Amino acid sequence: MKRAELEDLLRELARVLGKREVAMIGSQCVHAATDAPPAEVLMSRECDILVDDSDPVRERIDAELGATSPYHEEYGTFVDTVSPSFPFLPDGWEQRANVLVSGDMQSRCLELHDLVLSKLAAGRLKDNELIAALIHYKLVDVGISRARITAVADIHMRAVLLARLQIVLENVN
Repeated sequence: MKRAELEDLLRELARVLGKREVAMIGSQCVHAATDAPPAEVLMSRECDILVDDSDPVRERIDAELGATSPYHEEYGTFVDTVSPSFPFLPDGWEQRANVLVSGDMQSRCLELHDLVLSKLAAGRLKDNELIAALIHYKLVDVGISRARITAVADIHMRAVLLARLQIVLENVN
């Protein structure tokens, strides 16, 4: 989605939540790092926000701003509530997060190298395409991404991330 669409969605999220800060983890985080995101970000219609499974506001967000909401039907964008236990988030991501301000809403967005690790862990084609675009447009440095992977404590996860990064690199133009 375009930056203006994201900002509109985040302002609506602030209204629904009644609070002014969220953690954003998906491709829309790229907006916090550049004013010229690649097409892979612009084509994405969802904004991934961390919301605890037990938080009662989750149902309200899903109803008012989720994939089956009237907001999505009218504006074509939506909030995807994601459990903090679901995605792979590298240690220390909170300290490296970029802040995106939209009206009264502050979104703590994954720093792009942390986003790369999270997307590598997900391992979907669309994630690989996003990572390839971030590398191609020099929005991330492969060396920093490798260093972050090397810092992952779980040796199995580290091996998976390195192998998936190699696959992406073999397909970057």
